[in-house]
Amino acid sequence: MEKGSESTDVVIKLHRTKKFSVFIATCSSILTSQQSSSSDQQLKRKRIEKSPSSPSEEFTSRKESKWLSDQLAAATNGIQNINLSSQIVKDVLEEHLVKSRQLRAEQLQDSLLKGAMSVDTVIEKLGNLAREEVLHFDTNLFQLKSAFSSMLFENRDEDYIKQYIATAGSEIKDLKLEHLHEWVHGDKGQKKDRAEKLAFLSPMLNQERRAIFQRCYDNFVLSFILPSVEATLPITSRTGEHFYQAFPCTRVIRPGEFSLGPHSDCNYGFQAGNVNFYLPLVTIGGSNSLAIESTPGREDWHFLVLKYGEIQRFWGAMCTHFTPENTTNETRVSFDFRVIPGIVFERKDRYSETPGYYLRATLGSDGTWTRHDPIPNPDWRCGFPFVK
Repeated sequence: MEKGSESTDVVIKLHRTKKFSVFIATCSSILTSQQSSSSDQQLKRKRIEKSPSSPSEEFTSRKESKWLSDQLAAATNGIQNINLSSQIVKDVLEEHLVKSRQLRAEQLQDSLLKGAMSVDTVIEKLGNLAREEVLHFDTNLFQLKSAFSSMLFENRDEDYIKQYIATAGSEIKDLKLEHLHEWVHGDKGQKKDRAEKLAFLSPMLNQERRAIFQRCYDNFVLSFILPSVEATLPITSRTGEHFYQAFPCTRVIRPGEFSLGPHSDCNYGFQAGNVNFYLPLVTIGGSNSLAIESTPGREDWHFLVLKYGEIQRFWGAMCTHFTPENTTNETRVSFDFRVIPGIVFERKDRYSETPGYYLRATLGSDGTWTRHDPIPNPDWRCGFPFVK
């Protein structure tokens, strides 16, 4: 039996029985045995060596790296349109997925011991909200890209930014963010080597500058996202109360960079009720995008193909996702955030127990959503540049 076929059987069982704890435990057992099989590891190496592409030294030299992005680039010769269903890609992913699956199982077990709601219950209460969907919003009504650009570029004194704006020959709100790497390229964007990137994003650390974007984001969530969440939930789960991420995670991924290895958000301590929203400010696809599975454990990998004005909803708390190295010649600029419906919200993890990550909002009799918490200063939980 090929790798993945056993996991597929378990997924089918999940859909029929909704016994998610059994599903996780079975996946963990299957994959632990796969990890210990030296013959599988030897087969993986042979498949990589037999890659049909003509390898270039630039990528093959990274085959022994511990990072998934390097291994994928070596196995696929750095192509942009990676075939995620190919066996060679599956083989490269496998050793990383073993760890991710195991950690997911451990985290879920730990949350149950702490008295958290079972995943079976969360699935039932989320209903169709746990299914991935692309939403479309009016970019004239919600000018997120313009607000983001204004936050970063207005009244900047750095010569390279002035030159970037002058060369673009357009207003700040119309700047082509996908060309950022042509002007911000003095570091590798990795830990201990992203000083220039930090300096470029430094306006986000200033409360007054950040407020330009914060107001637009807050209005977008209250006016567009939360009404969509409420309407998608089963009727019995519509409480008129939701919790949303106070400030989104920002991704500026230049060519040659990557941001995320395979994980589901519960691996990092997020509660199972989190639903993710992924919004690009540029057109994305292929290696310049996020790869996700449609259902936890199905591993039917597919890249998000989106443009500005579209936002992907998916159950990131449980569905594994990752990004490869950006091998395109464009920078990916996007942000993502989480929403927890009130019906499944619990203060049993480090993101919800400590104030400042989620904001509470309720639905009024007039049909509008109102935020009840003050806007906090983002902290390490919002990622770079709030954590260095």
